[in-house]
Amino acid sequence: MGMHIMFITMIISLIITTAWFFKWDRINEPFVANGSTLLSIIKLFSRKTQKILLIILFGLMTVIVIIFYVTFILYG
Repeated sequence: MGMHIMFITMIISLIITTAWFFKWDRINEPFVANGSTLLSIIKLFSRKTQKILLIILFGLMTVIVIIFYVTFILYG
């Protein structure tokens, strides 16, 4: 049961994070990239490109976690 809760929590948090980037243009928050090479590279692009890259990144992470969860349900 604990594994199900963990997967569901991860999926919900990734969906919320991905959805947050859709409204990111409307708010004036800086993009901070402390200690992450990937985020530092993304920060070099324009704000619109950053938004697209981050939506793709977190969208792919969401899909991967969902695939892991389905695999866990089917074979676990």
